[in-house]
Amino acid sequence: MNLMNYPGSAEGNPEARENAGSKPLVRPQPLIKVDDIAYVLFEKPDLDKQAAFLQDFGMRPADISAQAIYMRGCGSSPWFYRATRGKKSRYLGAGFLVKSAEELHTISAATDTAIEAITKPGGGQRVRLLDPDGFIVDIVHGREELARQPTRDRLFDVNTPAEKKRVNQRVSTAAAPSPLERLGHLVLATTNFATSVDWYMRHLGVIASDVQCVADGSPVLAFTRCDRGDTPRRSPHRGAGTELRPILYAYRLRNFRPGRRGTGLPVPAVARLGSFLGYWSPHPRQPDIRLLERSFRR
Repeated sequence: MNLMNYPGSAEGNPEARENAGSKPLVRPQPLIKVDDIAYVLFEKPDLDKQAAFLQDFGMRPADISAQAIYMRGCGSSPWFYRATRGKKSRYLGAGFLVKSAEELHTISAATDTAIEAITKPGGGQRVRLLDPDGFIVDIVHGREELARQPTRDRLFDVNTPAEKKRVNQRVSTAAAPSPLERLGHLVLATTNFATSVDWYMRHLGVIASDVQCVADGSPVLAFTRCDRGDTPRRSPHRGAGTELRPILYAYRLRNFRPGRRGTGLPVPAVARLGSFLGYWSPHPRQPDIRLLERSFRR
């Protein structure tokens, strides 16, 4: 199939079709290569309401105090979400993992930034940077992984036309929040796309796997992923050149059934339901009306 001649493409801008790919996104020499996304950081005015929502969403408390909440999933990460008390709801930044202490020292030396100890759940060390828009970007190493939380690891038997594994066996799951496996990806809008994506590729070593352009061929949106060689890829960051704000952050479900039947959330909270490239992804709204995605690979 010609990817430039998909159904409906004839209605697009002829100039955009002609110029697509004419201004490629140039990848700078990376300082390091992050291996995964670790956590996201927020400020919230009402931590009690936010903690209740996140637990309905499927997160589990890692550490809760009057000034901050740390949340985890059923996986080995000590925490993947932090909210501190603030006057308004706002995104502060995110943390990314590196596989070796050497990479932590490399980014510390290259940016002239000190290595700091992380005192909250899981410990470890970090180098705290600021991206071109002033968002926190933590480069993290040495966090202690925790034992997995109990959850249903095996799905029910499925009958097919050729094979009947489940006969006269009722399938029923309790109405409960869907267990979350890990933080999946982060979506950001920036004030200057070219500057931002160059900074992330240089400082994190991420690869732009998909790029979208405007009519003259200039890139304005990129889907980026960790450069993990031949191992399965993970997508820590997406950049869009519009305004400065976090658009979305997504968590991966542990299994499918509870996510569809027992969300633990009222129906009006589910603002959008999407299915893309084999992923099923509901998008409920948080107390501050921002979207929060959870996805399951079918």
